[in-house]
Amino acid sequence: HLFSLMHGLALQHLRVDTDLANLKGFARSEVARLTCLPDSPLFSGAMPEVRKELSTRPYSHVSATKASVIYRLQPIPVIEELKPAEIKALQNDGRGKAVCTEARVTMLQGWIFRRLLHRQKHEDSDMGLTSPPILSRLYQVISDGTLGFHQAAKVMDTPFPFPYHNLIQVFLVLYVVTVPLVVNA
Repeated sequence: HLFSLMHGLALQHLRVDTDLANLKGFARSEVARLTCLPDSPLFSGAMPEVRKELSTRPYSHVSATKASVIYRLQPIPVIEELKPAEIKALQNDGRGKAVCTEARVTMLQGWIFRRLLHRQKHEDSDMGLTSPPILSRLYQVISDGTLGFHQAAKVMDTPFPFPYHNLIQVFLVLYVVTVPLVVNA
């Protein structure tokens, strides 16, 4: 559950979606049937509205309210529903301030690490019998996933320089004007 929740929260941050209601819980037996295809149970009935919304305006120009409607129509699948305690912890911090979406992913990574440590040290499970190289690889894989998320978030959060955009437009116009003359000569 925690790994799929971490994945869902990372996708929410990358699509600039703050509403935890857009994470849709599924039973473990249903998850194998979920795909991103239009006939999937996840998107049943949602795709015509999304296509209509995106055909009227390019996605980059969709307002925040329309984007929230699109996000509600395209929920992110999570194994099992979110528990009320999880929702409370992910929405607000101890002082009642809203938690940003990037911090939610890091918070969930901490939960996973604490759960792994607790299982390793305090529970009677086979995790205490697992060799240390395998356990360290588990922590490394989780850290690598978080690193990949933070790199993707950095690319998403860094704005494209406006002067560079204008310079590219000028060069494109010059290219369109001069190439026919050079080819024709």
